Amino acid sequence: MAPSVEYLKFQILILGAGSVGWTAAAALSQDGHSVTVLERHPDLQTQGGTPTVQPAAARAYTHIGLGAALAAISITGHGLYSWPYKDSFGPIGVLSYGNVKAFMTERPAVQRMAYDASTAAGATVLFNCQVIGLDQNALPVRLWTADGQEYTADLIIAADGIKSKIRQIIYPDRAVEPVPTPECIFQSQVPRRILKSDDRVAPYLEPNTTHGTLGPSKFSICRATVEGNFAMTSIVMDYGLPPA
Repeated sequence: MAPSVEYLKFQILILGAGSVGWTAAAALSQDGHSVTVLERHPDLQTQGGTPTVQPAAARAYTHIGLGAALAAISITGHGLYSWPYKDSFGPIGVLSYGNVKAFMTERPAVQRMAYDASTAAGATVLFNCQVIGLDQNALPVRLWTADGQEYTADLIIAADGIKSKIRQIIYPDRAVEPVPTPECIFQSQVPRRILKSDDRVAPYLEPNTTHGTLGPSKFSICRATVEGNFAMTSIVMDYGLPPA
């Protein structure tokens, strides 16, 4: 009889030390797998926007024991105030997030949270590792880095983002570059104390509220951060007319 999957322990390489890579590393390390994360940068990256961890993802973080850690770096969303885009008379309604709340956080904070959980569970990270080659047909799978090192693994997880270099190595004969879209994203943050000093907006700054506007070819969302700011993301889209 074949052994249960839960008793199989693997050597796993995760390529990319962003939020996704570290979340995978935390989950797999906690299950007893040997996990090594390879990152081409010299340290954790501090760039990133203000993602909202949706209820399904929040449940996944709770499942791997990171629910409390996520809550500590987040503002919990209880409702989305929907505003009309043509005037400023006030919100036209409030959309509920349901029984499980969304968590509004900062990408670098999520990365650090998952990094701490991964290393505590035994994962290893190697910075300054630029992968330049991969042999998928070898047993075990092999890859090489720019400094001349060779690594083997039972499983390789490519988590190096939309501009993935690993995807290019896996599919050298395919066009795998991300396709640009006519979309611009503008992000800004304003201290909450400044907004509260304006009587026009102060009534809408209740804790754990989010505000959004959806209009033709554009939308915006504004919400609080754990640092005491309000973060605004404005997205302008112009995809043109649909094909005939």
